[in-house]
Amino acid sequence: ENKKTSLIIILTALAVPILIFIFKPDNRIKKMFFPNQEMVVNRSTRYGNLVITKQTSQLNVYENNDLQFYTENMMMNEESVHFAMVQHKNPQRVLLVSGGISGMIKEIEKYKVNRITYLEINPEIFNSLKDWGKTGLDITNVEVVKSDVRSFIAGSNQKYDVILLNLPPPSSLGLNRFYTAEFFETVKKHCNQESVLCTSLPSTANYAEDNALEVNSSLWKTIGLNFKNQLLLTGEKNYFIASDQPLTANIAAMIANKGIVTEYVNQFYIDDTLLTARSQTLTGQLNLSAPVNHDFSPYMFIKQIHHWLSQSGASYKILILVPLVMFLLFFIKLNPVTTGLYTGGFTAASLEIALMLAYQNYFGSLYIATAFFFAVFMAGMALGSSINLKSGFPQIKSYFRLQFGLAAFAVVLPFLIQITGEFAGLRLPVQFMFFVLVFALAFAVGFEFLLASKLQQNSFCETSGVNYSTDLAGSAFGAFLTAIVLLPMVGLVYTCLIVAALNILSGTLAFSIRKLSIF
Repeated sequence: ENKKTSLIIILTALAVPILIFIFKPDNRIKKMFFPNQEMVVNRSTRYGNLVITKQTSQLNVYENNDLQFYTENMMMNEESVHFAMVQHKNPQRVLLVSGGISGMIKEIEKYKVNRITYLEINPEIFNSLKDWGKTGLDITNVEVVKSDVRSFIAGSNQKYDVILLNLPPPSSLGLNRFYTAEFFETVKKHCNQESVLCTSLPSTANYAEDNALEVNSSLWKTIGLNFKNQLLLTGEKNYFIASDQPLTANIAAMIANKGIVTEYVNQFYIDDTLLTARSQTLTGQLNLSAPVNHDFSPYMFIKQIHHWLSQSGASYKILILVPLVMFLLFFIKLNPVTTGLYTGGFTAASLEIALMLAYQNYFGSLYIATAFFFAVFMAGMALGSSINLKSGFPQIKSYFRLQFGLAAFAVVLPFLIQITGEFAGLRLPVQFMFFVLVFALAFAVGFEFLLASKLQQNSFCETSGVNYSTDLAGSAFGAFLTAIVLLPMVGLVYTCLIVAALNILSGTLAFSIRKLSIF
């Protein structure tokens, strides 16, 4: 029977690549996600999977299937640039984050600036479009920086007159880090007294759904921590403009006074009175008590997910309630030994995600670093589970003590993350520290798996199956609930405290059976 099973597995493993080669489903997937679009670039980069498509003369840039930006949108290019640029008396140095390829550099040049520093979330975009011959970045005063945005801003001492952030909405934890109080605090260090900042969110002009308003409210409050004055203008997007100097919504009048030639942002298409009224209406709808968005408490991310789910009629509560109930049911039905293994799997996944989130906030893209995280984690698991236990080793005592130790690790982890963040400028040593923490966590969980296997009184096959499935289930719940529920809703500190509480509970159950004769 085992030979038949092995033969089926081998044949399946051989058949899959053959079927992929014959039928090439990748092309069908491309057509499904990008209908009526010609594939220009499709490559995996260290920052993410980059896809660039073409529709007539328009280029669409996707990263991990999320639309980053597209070209040939004259209205958005002019709004994104002129709404902010016109607020400054004489802008000379401009920081542009995304949008240069789409045509914004041409609009910035109308102000006779000295220098434009230009970055993209995925710097591989420059190389990809250069190979295709479509960058349009041959202007002498444009400095193209091929670096992670937050890492560059944190390590630079340059001050800018205008900072333009043209980024996708915070629909992922990776994008949320460009909308946090910590990010804007770093950006503020690159501003002078007259500097102007502009960022944006999807437009709510036609329908201001509650969750979308919460996203806008949180961003408004978050920016307000670092800038004295704010202005919210509506158009193709909701544009959040901030400065320590007074701001005005009389965009068309100021464009005319400065003599800037535009196709759309001018008095023939924009009525300053109407723009001001719409701005005041939207600002009046904002919830001024909305939470501030933080790196480790991503409120905007969770509300953006709520907003997207509301468009399809899906319920976020149901999305999290079902796996949460399943997690608790499994927890209740397990015995004291497997409960520890269950919470161990949950702990491993939860704290690893917390460490990966911190790494991403401090050092940028996590796409390539994920491979190192998993490799180090598996090495720690393998080493921890391969320890040779001598005869008479106190297995049950070590088992519940180890769970209490994991609880202590979870409690101190937020402080360790904060301390390492203070020294993020020492890139390599701090990165090494992150992997040391991952290895230590994995080693402890691997050793816990070994002890649980020794403590089980069943046959080898049954013990292996039960332990593996229990640990895997805990890891699955940990990965899902931490990323989708705990971190966004309660933040890093309370997430770690919840993980610690689970380990204390499971450790207490193991402690309660320490005097049984079988142990």
